[in-house]
Amino acid sequence: TTFNHTGAIHGFGSANTPVPYTITINKGQTYLVRSNGDDNENDMSGSIIEATNPIAVISGHENAYLGAADPYTIEERDFMIEQMIPYEYWDSLGYISIPLAEPTAPAEVGNGDAYRIYTFDNSITNLHQKIGSGGNDFSISRFHFAEKLNVTGPTETYSTDGKKISVIQY
Repeated sequence: TTFNHTGAIHGFGSANTPVPYTITINKGQTYLVRSNGDDNENDMSGSIIEATNPIAVISGHENAYLGAADPYTIEERDFMIEQMIPYEYWDSLGYISIPLAEPTAPAEVGNGDAYRIYTFDNSITNLHQKIGSGGNDFSISRFHFAEKLNVTGPTETYSTDGKKISVIQY
C-alpha cells in the first residue's frame, strides 16, 4: 500500500502474512488506504480492518480491467464503490444468486458472472458451489479467496464445515 505500509497479499514486502498498523481517527474524519498502483497485481483483497468504535468501510477501485465487450474487441474499464459487510454479518450458507445477464455465448468466451469467496477463519474452510445441476468442492484459507469466473447459471455457495464466508458477485 502507499505510505510504506506493506500489503498482506500483494506489493513490495508482502509474504501472505498481514503486517498490521494502527491509526487514530476522530468522529467525522476519514482515512484512505490504497495500493501503490505500480502494476496490475496490486490487489488489496483480504485486507482486514478492526475498530474500537463503529465505522463504515467503503471499498472501491479506480480502473479495474474488465476485458472486451462482446462482440467488440475494445478495452473496457469500470469504476465501482461499495460499502463492505462486517464479518459479524457473514454466514456459512444462504449465498444464492441469479445471473446478472443471460449469457450470449459459451462460458469459455467469458460472458458469465464472476464471484469471489472469502473466509476469516484461521484454518482451511471447505466450500461447495452448486451451479445449476452441477457444482464443485474447493477450499480456501484466511487472507486468500477463491475466484469463480464465467458462471452462466444460478449458484448456491455454502461452507460445508459451518465456517463463515462472504461471497461477492461482480
